[in-house]
Amino acid sequence: MKNYICIGLFVVVLLLSGCVRALFLYNGVHNPTFETHKSLSRFLVKQDIDTVGMLCFRDSSSFFEFTKQKIGAPNVQFFNNCGKFVDYRSSDTDCNAKVSAFLERLDSINTMPADTSKSIESSLAGTVWSADHTDFKLDQAPYDAYMVVYWAKYLGRANKSHIVEWQKLAADAKNKGMKIKILSVSTDFQLSWGMNKNDLPKLTY
Repeated sequence: MKNYICIGLFVVVLLLSGCVRALFLYNGVHNPTFETHKSLSRFLVKQDIDTVGMLCFRDSSSFFEFTKQKIGAPNVQFFNNCGKFVDYRSSDTDCNAKVSAFLERLDSINTMPADTSKSIESSLAGTVWSADHTDFKLDQAPYDAYMVVYWAKYLGRANKSHIVEWQKLAADAKNKGMKIKILSVSTDFQLSWGMNKNDLPKLTY
């Protein structure tokens, strides 16, 4: 368990790197707490963020594996019509500020270079549907693109300032005829994991 808490603390630092105390406080950033489907849904509704397709991690071991991807939040991963990963970044140093521009040209995703070694199924291994905790399984309906949004309740309004715009741009693409499957992954610590409250990481800023 200690390994999972250490990596959880690493993720917290990763997600919040480059920010300052005043910005954290303004955006309502707070120490992580244990969450449930009800608490997460209530938060998303308050932030005007769509609650459809909400996933979370099955347990602390699954969360530990996820942290190895170093995705951060709020952030997005895109996959083409074959479910293969297409990076919206031009370089490893690009941040989530590039997501909006990518969404504006999402209709070209299936002509872009894809990482065939990375699929949406492998990226979401270890996730469950937040509502009933059944394992995530990708439906077989045909889509032009898949959009996986990562977020965390303890990041407060930082979620809204990014995700609402991303959802609007995705809706615009849908209105133009694209079939897009949107999934939302909470990177919060779940009450169902059975962790000790004292093991939750603390933010320092």
